[in-house]
Amino acid sequence: RPALHRPNLTVVTGARATRLVVERGRARGVAYLQGGAAHEEEAHADREVVLAAGAVDTPRLLLLSGIGPEDELSRHGIAVVQVSPGVGRNLRDHLANGVLAAVDAKTLYTAERLRHLLAWLVAGRGPLTSNVAEAAAFVRIGPDATSPDLELIFAPVLFEEEGTVPPSRDGVTVAAVLLQPRSAGAVRLSSADPLAPPEIDPRYLTDPDGHDARTLREGVRLARR
Repeated sequence: RPALHRPNLTVVTGARATRLVVERGRARGVAYLQGGAAHEEEAHADREVVLAAGAVDTPRLLLLSGIGPEDELSRHGIAVVQVSPGVGRNLRDHLANGVLAAVDAKTLYTAERLRHLLAWLVAGRGPLTSNVAEAAAFVRIGPDATSPDLELIFAPVLFEEEGTVPPSRDGVTVAAVLLQPRSAGAVRLSSADPLAPPEIDPRYLTDPDGHDARTLREGVRLARR
């Protein structure tokens, strides 16, 4: 908000980027759809385009723009702008598993109750001030690890069903997270429709020597301890 008054800044909300605008082999801007409109708008850059859409949407936008492996582009009838075999390949995700334990103590299970909401709104206090991941440890599991290959994260709440459902009671979670996964997946297009979700194949625990499974297994043992 403090920068909104600057003449060199325009913020567009409720928009979905659809492709890069490429002219004579250079990215000149981005095309986008806004508010359910059927026709694309374009934003052009005078100097450079920075594409920072995350590990999934960055390759998705490049592929939609005709930049990527030739077979992937031709599969969806997208004209090749630049052959780049690595786009969408070598996806590395920090797979996590964990240990959940019920406890006879107050945790974030009750954080959303009215009195806690009022305490946060009025005084900035109470359980809603928690950052949830209240403690972390970076550890070396592998005997040849030169830097931490696993992270432990402590949260005073039960992340049941991967956190997709409300916790059923007071409890804690200690998650074990792979920091240096060797399994590699891929991001591909499901169609040439820019609004269609991509195909994501993380290929968890598929590295040939089983490094990821061993590391995560030892991490869960450490979390239990």
